[in-house]
Amino acid sequence: AAFALSLIARVRELILGIPGLVAWQVIEARRVFRARSAANAR
Repeated sequence: AAFALSLIARVRELILGIPGLVAWQVIEARRVFRARSAANAR
């Protein structure tokens, strides 16, 4: 029963965490891309 409860808590963390992780990756990728295109423009 304790294992099931910890698993449920972990799944809830994943459901909340994955969209945040994806958003962070998109933001970072955009920032790197912008910095690279600015460097190429010089």
